[in-house]
Amino acid sequence: MSAVTVDELKAKLGIPAEPPDPALDARLQSIIDETQALVEGYLGVPVEPTPLYMERGCGIDYAASVVLPVYPVISLDKVMIGNEEQALEDFWLDRADGMFYPADGCGCRRWGCCFCVPGPLQVDYTAGFDPVPADLHLALLNLSASYYQANAANVGQVLGGGDKVKQVTLFGAMSISFDATSAPSSASSTSGLEVPSFLQGWTWILDKYQVRTVVVE
Repeated sequence: MSAVTVDELKAKLGIPAEPPDPALDARLQSIIDETQALVEGYLGVPVEPTPLYMERGCGIDYAASVVLPVYPVISLDKVMIGNEEQALEDFWLDRADGMFYPADGCGCRRWGCCFCVPGPLQVDYTAGFDPVPADLHLALLNLSASYYQANAANVGQVLGGGDKVKQVTLFGAMSISFDATSAPSSASSTSGLEVPSFLQGWTWILDKYQVRTVVVE
């Protein structure tokens, strides 16, 4: 599955839905999948609901808070402490930051205590967006369209930031070279990282969803 459908991309590109063209549909789906993979790599989080797994040697210690490595978190699916499966209703989940902690019966609530839940800890959870936010979907759709158009023409197309592209290689590692009269932009994201040229025109949306550092006090 992908956040953008082939029919949505066809409509964006002005490609008629009829007659059916399985080869073109497969090509468009590859464009969509690769675009989404590039965006997810930049964001550091999955776009669609994605089952993930985390384990560590200790349980929920004195602070009684666990930060899952990928977020936002849609749901906790299974929590194992030692060899015992825990009741999911015994945990509170902060979906936005991927933090969960025991709403335990001893009354300590958010801060827990050293003997509440010894380890080791194993967690199955689902991360991503459900539904995908409208502005993030818009960015994926337009980036997919730009990706397709650049591949179709292969010369002088513009990817996002306004840099003229002389050659684009798709369906593998993305390769971009620039005209002698053009140079890559040096734009950076709100995280301070250099932004790939392909994404530069959409960082005003993408940066809002980039992974952040969570500090647990």
